[in-house]
Amino acid sequence: MAAEGLAVLGHEVLRSGESARRAEIVFVCGARDGEAVLAPVREHLRPGAVVVNSCCPPWESTYALRAGLRRGDLALISNPRQSECSTAQWLTPDAVVIGSDVDDAGDAVHSLYEGIAAPVVRTDVRSADLLPHAVNGCAAVKQSFFNDLAQLCDRLGVDITSVVRALSYDTRIGTSCTRPAPLSPAQRRSIEVLRAAAAEPGLLHAVAAAGTFPEEDACSPVGSLWWGPVTSG
Repeated sequence: MAAEGLAVLGHEVLRSGESARRAEIVFVCGARDGEAVLAPVREHLRPGAVVVNSCCPPWESTYALRAGLRRGDLALISNPRQSECSTAQWLTPDAVVIGSDVDDAGDAVHSLYEGIAAPVVRTDVRSADLLPHAVNGCAAVKQSFFNDLAQLCDRLGVDITSVVRALSYDTRIGTSCTRPAPLSPAQRRSIEVLRAAAAEPGLLHAVAAAGTFPEEDACSPVGSLWWGPVTSG
């Protein structure tokens, strides 16, 4: 089931009011009409409930989701997932990441995954929010390298297929993102998010310069709204 389908289903359940008032934990997934999903959560969810953010657009930032809910009594958890995720993929993740600034809420969400055979990483909300972009960014950097390598092989008269096949046997490299291809929208989006947050020009800027990116929208990083309060020291 796609994340958007889950969001629509959640909207229909929460709109009844009674189900929302009984809920202790609610997962918020991606949706085209974000306000249509947030409104019943804001209106019906009981005080002290836990809202789990899957970090799918338009709520890539849990702090932005918190601002949209306008409910200071709710505990928000970052539990990043792919924006398009089947039920099987949802139940068999490579790892479960739970970002929480409130231990009790994090423990409650952790207990939901007791039957899932996957390592669990407990961290803070901001670190968990960064993870999807770090994953996509790594894939984008690797894809960009192999795109450049393909051009180099073509210029030198080298068989790129043989080179890639040999590289794939190196366990540090593997086979993903080794075929020449444009960056996916998710990869481009993540590189742009990471580049915007980077203090100095570097590899992320170079990868970003190699492609085009969508114009800024409501999901674009905006200071503390995106990353939450930044403390020094």
